[in-house]
Amino acid sequence: MTIVGYSQDAMEPFISPDGNYLFFNDSNSAPNTNLYYATRVDDVTFQFQGEIGGVNATGLNAVASMDSSDTFYFVSTRNYGPPAFATIYWGTFSNGSVSNVALVPGISKEKAGDINFDQCISPDGSTLYFVDGVFNGGSVPQRASIVIAHRDGDHFVRLKNSAEIMRKINTHALNYAPDISASGREFFSPGLTEHCLQSTRQPVQKPRSHSENRSRSKRLQDSRKRPPCRRTRSLSTTTKTSAGRSSSIE
Repeated sequence: MTIVGYSQDAMEPFISPDGNYLFFNDSNSAPNTNLYYATRVDDVTFQFQGEIGGVNATGLNAVASMDSSDTFYFVSTRNYGPPAFATIYWGTFSNGSVSNVALVPGISKEKAGDINFDQCISPDGSTLYFVDGVFNGGSVPQRASIVIAHRDGDHFVRLKNSAEIMRKINTHALNYAPDISASGREFFSPGLTEHCLQSTRQPVQKPRSHSENRSRSKRLQDSRKRPPCRRTRSLSTTTKTSAGRSSSIE
């Protein structure tokens, strides 16, 4: 996949359910990490458009996902602190910008040292997958587990049996980067110690009819400024063409 007109690092890519937009963030090791978007040219080419309006702030802004109703989700450290200790935001995407940006209610445990990251929304917007990270100093969490929450009106509620559902996924000390298929019957997550993709065909939610919405790369990179076990799927290979600079998935 190629991003025409963009030559910097492009990480944690997400393709919108309708296939028309590619969302990604730049390097996680930069002083500020921002979210960008590109528009579809063909199946393997997107045209870079610029920053996503309304989402970028000082610090980390990354890991975009979106449902078929254009509700946009992302991770940001902009206001991590009491009383919420929250990092997952949502808003409404339209024409390259996100409006009504706010914290997603019902996700955070509201406890210092607990940080949520690597969110992924199901295509129909009913199910949110994310990571509970537990930190005790340093940039690497002591523990990280993937959790499931269902939407209930204007907020999400953690499933009481989430740990049981995810027992075959949360098999390491650090589990991260959840990714659900459009059908809802395949779940993907890279194991930090194995550096490979795991998958299960267990029906973790009812089947969906939407097309696949995520492209990925297998390269994992660590970062000092945010939990290093977040998806760091890279699109960072740079080439020069007659059309200008571009970045391509390896």
